[in-house]
Amino acid sequence: MTKTFLKVNTYPKNEEILDENIEYVIIVSRYQGKWIYVQHKERDTWELPWWHREIWESVLDGAKRELFEETWATKYDIMHIGYWSLVNDEWIQSFGAIFSAEIFELGKKPDSEISKIDFFDDIPKETTYPNVHPIIHKMEIEYKDITYNGVVIEESLENTEILEELDISNTKIAPVTERHKTPWITQWTMHTVDISEDKVENIANKLSKSLDSKHNWYADFKNNHSHYIIFHNKVFQVDRTKKEEYDNVTKYGINLGIPDYQLDFSGFIVNK
Repeated sequence: MTKTFLKVNTYPKNEEILDENIEYVIIVSRYQGKWIYVQHKERDTWELPWWHREIWESVLDGAKRELFEETWATKYDIMHIGYWSLVNDEWIQSFGAIFSAEIFELGKKPDSEISKIDFFDDIPKETTYPNVHPIIHKMEIEYKDITYNGVVIEESLENTEILEELDISNTKIAPVTERHKTPWITQWTMHTVDISEDKVENIANKLSKSLDSKHNWYADFKNNHSHYIIFHNKVFQVDRTKKEEYDNVTKYGINLGIPDYQLDFSGFIVNK
């Protein structure tokens, strides 16, 4: 079964679209360099994870729930990249949010409406919404080609003024456990940040000088091609197709005493 719409539009993230008008979320997700598409139990066509918003959920919380239910993702990075609108055959316009997710671990299949998932190098031929997926894909690729996304832990900073220069899209607070290996603090305040390509080198250098000089931390942000991994007074710019460059970063971090599980970049390597 396929369905087309009279009109499909996309809008940048800074477009003033009221949260209350967001009815849908669509998620473009990758796992090990391939696109994830899902198949609904009642359809034999493929589609991106697509969610009709519940009134009690925030857009981000709904996107995370849907990502797990439809792709079985248990460990991932997710970012809001823009908006979209649909005009149906009755000329009614609906708005939605577009998210991009990079998935590192998949869990067991939950009880959901999805019968199976699969991994593709390109958009599948048989899709449920043939005039939606190419437009959403194009926006996601263009956005992530020029925008870096990552996490900065506030407690890792000796000078927090750098936060004022960052576009923070989400903040999560996690209590410190033994696994974190940071017993001198009680929590991690993790800011998800978006950085434009023209600012990334300057931000990376400033962040390197702002990191705690007494304890060993790192921050990182990446786009589709490049990955900045930042230690105190040391910045690595890694080509995401080159495993050996990630290996150099891992070796450097381990020599500083950072736990090896925090330096596992295998999920970030992409195929040429």
